[in-house]
Amino acid sequence: MTLLGITFAVIAARTPVTLARATTGPLAAIAGTTVFCAAVLALIGLLLLLFVFLRRPGKRLRASLSYAIGVCLFVAVFLATDRRVTRPLPERHSAAQVGLLPQNPRSVPRNSSKNLFLLPSDSCSPALRSSHW
Repeated sequence: MTLLGITFAVIAARTPVTLARATTGPLAAIAGTTVFCAAVLALIGLLLLLFVFLRRPGKRLRASLSYAIGVCLFVAVFLATDRRVTRPLPERHSAAQVGLLPQNPRSVPRNSSKNLFLLPSDSCSPALRSSHW
């Protein structure tokens, strides 16, 4: 699993990164494939660990530590690669940054569970406003 994480880190380091490539492009597909393969290897490792616990009582500690170290190293390499890839990307725009939510929080009705994204009241025409405005 550690070699799988290092391979992903090398591929990510050599791939030019844009927001589209990091979310839906080939880099996202490679990351998904890496996580899937690591999950399969982790399940196989758990089965081997169970076998060691049942059949080889003298090697329990060594098997447990090697499994735990392999999983921890994969997670650390994957998270470090993800941080390195996503750091230079621009932030995604939330609804408040785009202007879909009112700037004044007091203008949002308190008991309004119907409308999660409200337009600012100055940009709505009176004909489009509902009765709770």
